[in-house]
Amino acid sequence: MKRPLLLILLLFVVINTKAQLASWDFFGQNGVTTSTATTSDPGLATVPILSRGAGAASSPGANSFRTVGFQNNGIALTNTDYFQVSLTAAAAKKISLTTIDAKFAGTATYYATPGVTSQFAYSLDGTNFTLIGSPTTATSLTLATISLSGISALQNVDENTTVTLRYYASGQTGTGGWGFNSASAGTIGFAIGGTVTNNVGATPTLSTTPTSIDFGTQQVNTTSAENTFVLSSANLNGSNVNLTTTAPFAISKTSGGTFGTALTYTAAEITGSNTVYAKFTPTSAGTLNGSVNISGGGSAVSPTVSLTGIGQAGVITTDKTSLIFGNQVSGTNSTAQTYNLSATGLTNDVNVTTTAPFAVSKDNITFSTAISYTIAELATSKTVYVRFSPTAVGAFTEDVLNVSTGAGTKTISLTGTGTTPPAVPTHVVISEVYGGGGNTGAIYKNDFIELYNPGSTAVNLAGWSVQYTSAAGTGTWAKTDLTGSIPAKGFFLIQALAGAGGTTNLPTPDVIGTLALSGTTGKVILSNSNVALTGANPSSAAVVDKVGFGPTATGFEGAPTPVISNTTSIERKASATSTAASLAVGGAEEFEGNGRDTDNNLADFVVTTVPNPQNSSVIEPTGANHVVISEIYGGGGNSGSVYKNDYIELYNPTSVAVDLTNWSVQYASATGTSWQVTALSGSIAPKSFYLIQQAAGSGGTTNLPTPDKAGNIAMAGAAGKVLLANVVAAQSGMKPTGSQIIDFVGFGATANAFEGSGPTTAPSNTNSVERKASATSDATSMSVGGTEEFSGNGYDSDDNTADFVSRIATPQNSTFTEPASTSGPFLVVTPKNLAFSNQAINTVSTAKTY
Repeated sequence: MKRPLLLILLLFVVINTKAQLASWDFFGQNGVTTSTATTSDPGLATVPILSRGAGAASSPGANSFRTVGFQNNGIALTNTDYFQVSLTAAAAKKISLTTIDAKFAGTATYYATPGVTSQFAYSLDGTNFTLIGSPTTATSLTLATISLSGISALQNVDENTTVTLRYYASGQTGTGGWGFNSASAGTIGFAIGGTVTNNVGATPTLSTTPTSIDFGTQQVNTTSAENTFVLSSANLNGSNVNLTTTAPFAISKTSGGTFGTALTYTAAEITGSNTVYAKFTPTSAGTLNGSVNISGGGSAVSPTVSLTGIGQAGVITTDKTSLIFGNQVSGTNSTAQTYNLSATGLTNDVNVTTTAPFAVSKDNITFSTAISYTIAELATSKTVYVRFSPTAVGAFTEDVLNVSTGAGTKTISLTGTGTTPPAVPTHVVISEVYGGGGNTGAIYKNDFIELYNPGSTAVNLAGWSVQYTSAAGTGTWAKTDLTGSIPAKGFFLIQALAGAGGTTNLPTPDVIGTLALSGTTGKVILSNSNVALTGANPSSAAVVDKVGFGPTATGFEGAPTPVISNTTSIERKASATSTAASLAVGGAEEFEGNGRDTDNNLADFVVTTVPNPQNSSVIEPTGANHVVISEIYGGGGNSGSVYKNDYIELYNPTSVAVDLTNWSVQYASATGTSWQVTALSGSIAPKSFYLIQQAAGSGGTTNLPTPDKAGNIAMAGAAGKVLLANVVAAQSGMKPTGSQIIDFVGFGATANAFEGSGPTTAPSNTNSVERKASATSDATSMSVGGTEEFSGNGYDSDDNTADFVSRIATPQNSTFTEPASTSGPFLVVTPKNLAFSNQAINTVSTAKTY
C-alpha cells in the first residue's frame, strides 16, 4: 500500500508545479505603493513591478499588497481601482503566459457572502485592455487558477511588445480593504505562470509612421520646412536598409543635413526607431506626388511613405511686414497707414482681411475688415490703407492677411494700444501768444495774449490776471488784470504793448494791458489771482496755466515751445494731431477751438504761419466733437401723423467722415432695461446727417426721405430712450455706460435715464425732439426761414433738457450738409437782426451796424 501512496504524492507535486515568469512573496510588506517581484525569469527584460491605478491607493495591511479603494460597483475597464503589472521579453526572447494564481486577505465585510468578484484584463499597448474570461465571485481567499494558454495574443510575445495585466475587484462594501496576501514567509501571494523561449527565426520587419506626408502649398523654386517620419525596424538580418525618392522631394538622416534622393542605413545605424527628414522643392506649379521607397534588412515587406505637395506659381508681394500704430485714444480713429500690394501669376482674386479694431480700405474713405482685389486690379501695384480704431483701453495685436488661392498668403502684423481719452480741460487755457506786434515785418501793431475756455460754462475772470517775464526772468512778473468773463467754447483777447511798426489793429480786445512781450522767447502765466508772481517758474495754486515759448524759457509745462518771430505766434492745438495747416484758415480744424492740454507746451502748441487773434465774440467749435443723435420721432404712423415711420437721425458736427461700421442705434422704453438694436453701416460725412428708418404704423401720409439704414424698432411717441454706440452688442440696464456709448438721449417726461439734468420735452405724433444748433436755438430759429435753418444740429452740453427743442418733424438723410461749407471762406453776420424802433416819416434814422 505504501508504493501507490508515494506515486499519488509524486503525481500531486508534478501537477501543482508550474513554470513561473514572476512571483511575489508579500510577507513583511505593509502599506507599500509598489512591490517588486520576489522571483522573475531571467528571460524577462526587467524584473516586473506590481503597481496601482489611481483609485487603488495603498492602505495598511500586514503581509499584503492592499487597498481600500476597491469598490462594490462591478467590473469595468473604465474603473481606476486596479492592480497592474507589465512583462517584456528580453532581447531575442519571447514569452508565453499560461496561468495566474493569487491569494487574498481583506476585511470580512468586503468578502462576505456572496463574496468578492474578481477579473483580470490584458493589454499589448498599455492603453487598450481586454477582459480575460468571465468575472468570478467567491468568498474563498484563494483564487482559482486562471488559464491564459488559450489566449493567442499572450503566446510567443517578442521583445518589441509589452504585456500588461490588470486585476479588478468588486466586493460587498465600498470601503473595505482587499488585496494580495502571503500569510507566512515563503508563501506566494501572486504568481504569473509561463515560459520564455529563444526568438529564433523572428521575421525581419520595416514600417513607418506616418505613412504619408502632405507639404501643402509651396512657392515654386523655394524649399519647404522639414517634415519627418519614423522608420521602425525589428529582427533585421544585418544588411543595409535603402531609402529612395524622386525630385521635387528629398530626404536626409539629420535635420539641417544634406538632402538627396537616396539614403542608406547600415546595420549599425538602424536603431529600431530612426527619424527621417523630408523636404519639398517644387519647380513647377500644380499638385506634385511622390514617395519614399524603403527596402533591405531582410524585410519581406518594403514600406513606402507617400508624398504630396502643391507648387505655387503666383506671388503676392507687400513692401512692409508690419504696421505699428502706437497709442490711439479709445473711441477714435487713427490716421491710416499704408502698404503697397502687388502680385504676379495670379489665378484668383486677392482677399485682404483683418480683425477689429483694425480695418482696411482701398480708398482711405470706406473701411471694413475685408476687401478684395481682382486680377485685373492688381495688374498694377495698389495702396492698401489700414486704420486702428480701438474701442477699449489696452494693447491690440492682429494681422492683415493677403490671400489668393494658388499664390499663398502674405501677412502684415499690426499692433496698437488703445488709451484712455484725455480729460477735456476744465480750466481756461492760454491759447495763443504773440510778441512781435509793431516790430519790423509784423502784421499786427500790438503784442497779444489769447485765452480759450474749452468748458461748457462761462468763467468769470474778475480778479484774475495774465503775467509775463522774460525767458530767464527770476524776479517779479509784470501783469495785466482781467475783468469780465470768457464764454463757453469762447476766446478772450488781451491786447499788450504796441510797437512802431505793423499795419493792422487787433480785433477789439476784451482787456487792454501794457505788457511788452519778447518777439522770440519768454514766459506767460494765467493766474486766478491779481497778485504778482515771483521766481523763474512759479507753481502755486494760483497758476491756472503756464506757457514757456522759445527754447531758452526757464518756466514751462513739460518743455517749452519752439521760438517765434515777428510774423509768427504759438497757438494751442485743437487735437493731438493738429498742425499749423489744419488750424489755419481753410484747414480741417479752423473752427475746432484750441483746447488741447497735456501739460506739455512743446506737444500742445504749434508755430503759426500767420497770428490769429480772437476775442470773446468767437465761439469754437459750435458743435460737439463726435457724432450725435440729432432728432428722434416716435409718432410715425400714429393718428394725425404726417410720416408713416418712426425714425432716428444722426448728425456729424466734426470736420472728418466717421465710419459707422459695427456701430448701432438702440432703443428702450422710458423705464426699460432691455435694448433693441439697429446695426449701422457705411459712413457719415462731415457736417452731414444719417437717417435711420424704424417701424411703420397704420397711419401717416408721407414716406420718409430715402433712409441710410432701415430698422424695425417700434418706438413710443411720447417718451423713451435712445443711445448711439460704437458696438452692435445689445446694451443692458436702465442707463448703459462706458466708452462704447457715443451719445444718449432720454426723451419725454417719464424717461428715467438721460444726460444732464433731465430728459427732453415730450415729442408727439406731429413733433419730434431736435438737437439745437447753438445754446440759444429755439423752434423758431431752427424752422424754415429761421436764422439757424441751415446751421446743423451739433450743440451738445451733455444735458438733454438744454440741448433739444420740440418742433415739426424734419427728417434729413445723408444728402444734406449743414452748414453747406466746412472749410471756408465764410460770410458771418453779427448780429442777425437790426431793430430801428420808431422813426418819423421822411427822416433818416441813426445808422446801425452789423
